[in-house]
Amino acid sequence: MPSGGLKPRPRGDKQGRTRPSAKDCPAMSTSERRANRLFLILPLVIGGLLIAGYTALWFYGAGFMRDEVDKFIENEREAGHTVTYDGIKVRGYPMALRARIDNFNWAQRGNFDWSGEILHIIAVPHDLETLILAPRGPQAIILGEEYLSLTPNNLRVGIAEDKYSAEGDDVLVEIPDGPSLDLGSLKANWVSDEPDKWYLGASFRNVTYTDETDRQAILPGVDLLISHEPGQGDKVTIEASQIAFDDGRDGPPTLIKLDGKLGIDEAGYPAGRLDVTYRDEQKLLSLIRTFEIAEPNQLLQAELVLKAYRSGKPEATVPFEMSGGALYISGIARAKIGELPKVR
Repeated sequence: MPSGGLKPRPRGDKQGRTRPSAKDCPAMSTSERRANRLFLILPLVIGGLLIAGYTALWFYGAGFMRDEVDKFIENEREAGHTVTYDGIKVRGYPMALRARIDNFNWAQRGNFDWSGEILHIIAVPHDLETLILAPRGPQAIILGEEYLSLTPNNLRVGIAEDKYSAEGDDVLVEIPDGPSLDLGSLKANWVSDEPDKWYLGASFRNVTYTDETDRQAILPGVDLLISHEPGQGDKVTIEASQIAFDDGRDGPPTLIKLDGKLGIDEAGYPAGRLDVTYRDEQKLLSLIRTFEIAEPNQLLQAELVLKAYRSGKPEATVPFEMSGGALYISGIARAKIGELPKVR
């Protein structure tokens, strides 16, 4: 090549800096090379051990779940109760344990009878004491002499020691040839601090009640806080409760608040007193009418009493008394406004 021609450019980066060659790097000792290899391999080994340990834990939990379900069924049958099903499968790896029970029936004579298309029992491998029940498909429940049909789109019931919870969306509860409740969403928690002492909090949204004649009551929201103390017997305390009720008339839903003590008398009727706070007596009367608590002639008397209580004020509180299978408005005058159904 002529002396004035182009010369080859040394290898380097775009700025022309020369890259060091392998022979320019200091030699690594054997111990350093081993340390580097260990640094690369150690996370893989630890990850493999964790996966293997979790897998073993999952399959142990799956076996434990099968054993516990079998033990429960055996105990129920020995007690004279009925438990039948088509099959049990435990799946869900690598996430939660999920036992699927198909076409089951669980019945305790004189107490309840529950049958359904699918029941999932869900747990996590490291906490087998906490279970989640997730029924799917149509469910039939008999409580005493009452038959209920339950169709949950999404419903989960959590069970732990002294704690229960429920959460769901689009749950339809029906009584054949009777009323139905369509629950847009629900959340509930039950906690027991000590024997015979418990608290129940529940919240329902977008509730539609439909009676046998297809009349509807829209309840945008229902919130309850109920407690029970030792020595109360069948009575419970309604700490706080409110119902948002929409009767289809002009204006926003009205808010009705309730608190008091309720129980069940010896004849099986509700008994006790509820203090009801209302802002619109017409909507409160509409609620009473929808649930068929009072006869038409009794509603007229109730309207006069409720108007007298509010008497132009923004809101009023009126005591409702339940006694002897009847509902009364007490206070200014004790007026019977309806009959109550037996609950036991």
